[in-house]
Order: sequence, then C-alpha cells, then structure tokens
Amino acid sequence: MLVESCEGVLAIHQQGGMHAASRQGEESAMGVSVDSKIKALAKNEAAADIICKYSPGFKTDPQMKMVYGLTLRKLASFPQAKELADHLDEIDAELKALGD
Repeated sequence: MLVESCEGVLAIHQQGGMHAASRQGEESAMGVSVDSKIKALAKNEAAADIICKYSPGFKTDPQMKMVYGLTLRKLASFPQAKELADHLDEIDAELKALGD
C-alpha cells in the first residue's frame, strides 16, 4: 500500500533530473536530518545505521528504493511507518549530531 501511494511522488522526483541531483549535493554539504531524502540517508552509512536502530529493514528492504524521493519525515507520516514516526525527534537529533 505504501508503494502504491508513493509511485506518483517517485515519478515526479525522477523527472526532476539535474535539479534533484544538485539538491542532493547540497544536502551532503549541510548534513542530514529527517528532512533529507531517503536516498541521501541510505547512501550515508552513519545515517543509515541510526535509522536502522528504529526501523531495522531500512538498509535491507528492497522496497525502500521506491521511496527514495521522499524525506524521512514524509515517510513517517504514512500509517505503515508508525514506529518510525514515534521516534522521529530522537532520529532527527542523532542525524543532526552527525554534522557536528
């Protein structure tokens, strides 16, 4: 169900092309947070490890690639991600601490 809900958003993100790629580069320079795209978080090993503490399938579930265009905050808004949503503030603090 989450996959069906995200397909349109993923298609829009893919159409962003170069603009989306430049935003990702900016994100890397600024650090990561729950407002970072899932793709950027997945590529950052330390960030992915933090998220895995709260959502064990983050690094291993192949369906995660379908939501790469979403931010972690947006993903947490789906009912299927309630466990993630319950810890969003903790995750955000840990992710932001990576930039320090």
